[in-house]
Amino acid sequence: MPPKAAPLPAVALTYRLDGASVQLQWEMASDLSNKQARQATFTIYRSRRDLSEGACDDCPLVFEKVTTQPFVQTGGNRFSSVETLDSGYGYAFKVRLEIRGQAGADSNTVRFEYPFVGQSSDKETP
Repeated sequence: MPPKAAPLPAVALTYRLDGASVQLQWEMASDLSNKQARQATFTIYRSRRDLSEGACDDCPLVFEKVTTQPFVQTGGNRFSSVETLDSGYGYAFKVRLEIRGQAGADSNTVRFEYPFVGQSSDKETP
């Protein structure tokens, strides 16, 4: 039997709202080898619900793939992406590291509401 592949590093996700967009920022718990880094990508997933439908704390989140970006080595293993938001929705995002078809664990999920136009929100996670 071939040896099992080592688990992929965990990804910790935070966010910052900026106008009509959100800056997603994440950090990996450990480094990738040079070979892994050349083949790695981050996939960003989004779930959203219309705020006019009211709150539903027990409803399952249905995620869709928003974008995939190549892994580019940075200092401190920190990465980011900016995603456009539509007003009037509650959002949830998560990120997953993938290397040659092997998917790592999902990051933590960040959740926030983006109010209707005319209402502002400048929330940020620590």
